Amino acid sequence: MKRLLSVILIILLSLSVLPTAGAKNEVSVTYVIKPSFDFGDVRDFHEGFAAVEKGGKWGFVDKRGKVIVPFIYDEVWDFHEGLAKVKKENKWGFIDKTGKVVVPLTFDDVFSFFEGLARVKKGNKWGIIDKTGNEIVPLIYDDVSDFYEGLVAVKKSGKCGVIDKAGKEVVPIVYDEIRFFSEDLLAVNKGGKWGFVDKTGKVIVPIVYDEIDYFLEGIAKVKKKGKWGFIDKTGKVVVPIIYDEIEYNFLEGIAKVKKGGKWGLVDKTGKEVVPLIYDEIGFISEGLAAVAKEGKWGFVDKTGKVVVPLTYDLVGSFCEGLADVKKGRKWGFVDKTGKIVVPIIYEAVAGFSNKLAVVKKDGRYGVVDKTGKVVVPFLYDWIGDFYEGLALANKDGKKGYINKEGKVVVPLIYDWLASCFKDGLAIANRGGKWGFVDKTGKEVVPLIYESVREFSEGLAWVKKNGKWGIIANPLKTKNLPVKSK
Repeated sequence: MKRLLSVILIILLSLSVLPTAGAKNEVSVTYVIKPSFDFGDVRDFHEGFAAVEKGGKWGFVDKRGKVIVPFIYDEVWDFHEGLAKVKKENKWGFIDKTGKVVVPLTFDDVFSFFEGLARVKKGNKWGIIDKTGNEIVPLIYDDVSDFYEGLVAVKKSGKCGVIDKAGKEVVPIVYDEIRFFSEDLLAVNKGGKWGFVDKTGKVIVPIVYDEIDYFLEGIAKVKKKGKWGFIDKTGKVVVPIIYDEIEYNFLEGIAKVKKGGKWGLVDKTGKEVVPLIYDEIGFISEGLAAVAKEGKWGFVDKTGKVVVPLTYDLVGSFCEGLADVKKGRKWGFVDKTGKIVVPIIYEAVAGFSNKLAVVKKDGRYGVVDKTGKVVVPFLYDWIGDFYEGLALANKDGKKGYINKEGKVVVPLIYDWLASCFKDGLAIANRGGKWGFVDKTGKEVVPLIYESVREFSEGLAWVKKNGKWGIIANPLKTKNLPVKSK
């Protein structure tokens, strides 16, 4: 009898150490901490720490899963420049990475630190503090901006100006509105008119304009008496203020202008390089502009010469030397001489990227090269852009990845896949379970989890049986706090 019991005990002990199917799957997972935390929510790692929530309160853990900041805060933000903003009992302050409060929780609102300084609010007044909590800009302003090269825009008693870090007014607080610094000039409004001042407060562009835009390459568009033009940084008008509309600033040395219901192009001297004879002008790309006349589209160069005849019903823009064009209900591509290089036979197209374009035919998507050759057959319900040589594809409701030769490298078996790989891995879901696949299609983190987060700083959160744990990126385990498998 004793011998029989001993045999049964040995068999039971042997069975207890046999790997289960789940355990077999978990062999490839490198845990920092196995799923054991009953956190309600978790965030990605930033500066070595992750914000976590438990019982409605927030704290922080380090990369080993150790709770560094206890669960005492109503709200927290990620660490930035070594400090994190935290909220308790409707007041904000800052803690360091040991959990020590370095800026007391006395503020009604705060921004994260930027270049050692942070905007803070008490009552209805704003100021700026340093990382010790000292007031660099006193809390006496209705609003403050971030510092720009040692200067900060402020608002007080309904008026705006600029002060330096010592609190000295460098641009008097006399303006009704301040918009932006652009190329070292500040846009200011007074009495409903706009102009520009420099960093000393000196008026550089007279405050006489009804509307202004930012400077780009030394030129800004301005509006006066209902008309638009361009000025330089001395305030000199370089493109006459005679146009009804100007779309955007200069791009590739030319700008789109409209007068009398017609569009054309001007250069930076104000010369009308493309006459104002077109009904519409599209984007300027690779030295050519899309233009339309009497319902037909084509392309002109910067001299106004028609290089692609106005025979198309719609056009896109040039990318990698080719532009998408439409005739009737079909799309194709032309080169810069107007030659059709990809036949106009497709129901939809996307612009070329990495010498390939996604196209649609007979309700299915494929990929063509710049000669029009089909390199990925028309098998898919949808294909995304190629990124690092791979594109997400969808077929019959399942997702996978294909390469530029059309080979399926990640099988189309997933209910959901990330749109691109991050740190060599993509989040995948099948049958309600989550994991990660690599670029060869291998499930390097098996799909056994209820939820996962993206890898950040080499680590990712995973959830199993209602508990959260931390895994290491299997492609980058070196120098990570790995301690168990």
